[in-house]
Amino acid sequence: MALPRSIDDFGGVKKDGVPVEDPKIEMSAAEDMRRSEDLAHLTHTSERAFVRFATSTGSNGPIAATGGASHMGTGSADLPVIAKVGTGQYTITYPATFTDKLGIVEPVVFRGSSGRVKSISVAGHVQTIESGRVISVVILTLAEVVSDLTNGTIVEIDGR
Repeated sequence: MALPRSIDDFGGVKKDGVPVEDPKIEMSAAEDMRRSEDLAHLTHTSERAFVRFATSTGSNGPIAATGGASHMGTGSADLPVIAKVGTGQYTITYPATFTDKLGIVEPVVFRGSSGRVKSISVAGHVQTIESGRVISVVILTLAEVVSDLTNGTIVEIDGR
């Protein structure tokens, strides 16, 4: 979830101290560097989180997520706080940090986001903008009118 990583985050350039004797149980420095570099590349563009929720034509307030997953995890405790802040307008707020499985505290920062209406019967589109750990969402009809569409329309938001 943190800013993109580089090979330096994985120990940088390495070289073998001794030749690899058994490649089934040992890894060469070159192989480790290739894996580390490929992994670092994935952090630049990968989806870090997605959440799904149903629109509400009711009053402003909290909205329950109906599904989602992130680098933080896939449980309900890992889902963001969603709030309706106006007609067709929602904020999705993730925690400022999370602790990974290695015990490292990682910041939550999004560098991009996108969204879509997930319906066969309701047409509309979604615009998003991210600021740190918060993704702001506006839902529009095809006529470019801000709207919740119909009550319960499913919307899915990705954060990168």
